[in-house]
Amino acid sequence: MSKGASPRHKKNEATPAAAASAGAKTGKVMEAVIAAATAHVAAAAARIAAKSKFAPGSAAVRKKVLLLPHAAFVAGMEAASPEVYGGVSKPQPYQATAAAASISEPFLLEQTEGAVMEKSAILTEQFTTARARSTHDLLARREVALTRFAESVLHHSAMGISSVRALATSMDISDDIAREAPRKQYTVLSTLGALIVDEADIDRVSLEASGMCTVLDNVAVPLASPLDITPVAASSALNFWHLQSVKAAAARAKGLDGSGVLVGVLDTGIDPTHPEFAGKTIHYCEFDGNGAPVNSTAHDAGQHGTHVCGIIAGKNAGIAPQASLAVAGVLNATPDGKFSGQLVQIAAGMHWLLSTAFRSDPGVDVMNASLGVPGYNSYFYATLAAARNSTGTGLVSAIGNNGLYGINNHTSPANYDIVMGVGAVDGADNVAPFSDWGTVPECGGITKPNLSAPGVSVVSSVPGGGYASMSGTSMASPMVAGAAALLAQKNPALSFNVPGLFAGLLGLLRPFASPTNQVRGGAGALDLTNI
Repeated sequence: MSKGASPRHKKNEATPAAAASAGAKTGKVMEAVIAAATAHVAAAAARIAAKSKFAPGSAAVRKKVLLLPHAAFVAGMEAASPEVYGGVSKPQPYQATAAAASISEPFLLEQTEGAVMEKSAILTEQFTTARARSTHDLLARREVALTRFAESVLHHSAMGISSVRALATSMDISDDIAREAPRKQYTVLSTLGALIVDEADIDRVSLEASGMCTVLDNVAVPLASPLDITPVAASSALNFWHLQSVKAAAARAKGLDGSGVLVGVLDTGIDPTHPEFAGKTIHYCEFDGNGAPVNSTAHDAGQHGTHVCGIIAGKNAGIAPQASLAVAGVLNATPDGKFSGQLVQIAAGMHWLLSTAFRSDPGVDVMNASLGVPGYNSYFYATLAAARNSTGTGLVSAIGNNGLYGINNHTSPANYDIVMGVGAVDGADNVAPFSDWGTVPECGGITKPNLSAPGVSVVSSVPGGGYASMSGTSMASPMVAGAAALLAQKNPALSFNVPGLFAGLLGLLRPFASPTNQVRGGAGALDLTNI
């Protein structure tokens, strides 16, 4: 049952006078933000102008590649795989091959979803169990299919590509293959339909020529770095103006605070000891540049992750203060003082968010990522499409902070048609100068961002128990992820129906009055009045 808004939440929301004061200071704040944005853009200009496909990562991590077997090929393997529960095989006809082959299907139970959407008030434990069983079934089949593919690929120098294709109809991984060569290491990311392998262990040219899979370099993916970071004394009157801007009080009045919802975060980590997270359930796992989990306690490699998590689910700063968090530490400091993660590192973190049984049902309800590769890059497209198909989980992502450089400098994955891309506005609902915008020819000419949220001088938590004001689309994105958590609390069926969840978010907007803002800010600014 949803909990009502506590006095604490109302007490810490900015008053109308404070909001007006914040608006009056917008000019001075924006001067500082623009100066910081100009420096940021200058540093990124060379690779943006080239519509960078982004340089490969360092030698220490480039040996890994991400292997993406094509969906139809994997679906054929899945169709031949036995039904697996708890390690016990039950050979049965597989009824979901068409859905598994299509990256446009949000979830296997789409027909059942429709009934649930109409009758969300009677969502039962029986249905939840059925959903978890179906998800487990698909992931188990995909695990078998990808393992079979990996075993064949890593030994195909002896077998030949034709044998790899033939393996798709085999019910078992060949013992003959296993005897032909020493075991080679690989990691199966079943939720993403992908594999992490050593580049030296594959014949890349033959694989790509075969048309069976795509091989992706382990590129570096940068954080959408904030453009100004200003410490705020915790003892001072903290101005959480963003809560008033998005009308968070309206959600609280309806008992919506994120209770029962789990939000996944791909970022620099989190300081779980911060007072904003007192008593909160927080799951954490760190990953290295090769996609391997690191044995570490929850921490933040910088400040960004803690700030983002506070915006999503902080007791005072958060849009969904009672939501739980699962944080994948996938972004690390670089020599230039910024943060980035490798492709396989982020993919491994995403798989952890989607596959781990944090609750009875695998995975989180929605994910937030404040990262991106400049220009349109398809690196994450197939994996995110697979996530929509396997666990029905959507991604909310920052559109990027290169707006001062002009139109069409947005970043991937926020510029994908299957991702909710978020821009930034200030206290007066004006789109921030740094917020990216434009069209995406690779996705049929759609416009981005989809919507905007507060992203200028947003106050939230930082490691060590303190607070800071930061500006960037990476502050706006977690607000939308928090709003998604509120929608999922109100209607649990939305937690596995990405199109429905995204449609719900686009129904929580106030339109822009200015034509310029209409062009640059998407469909409108986040507003929870009618949630």
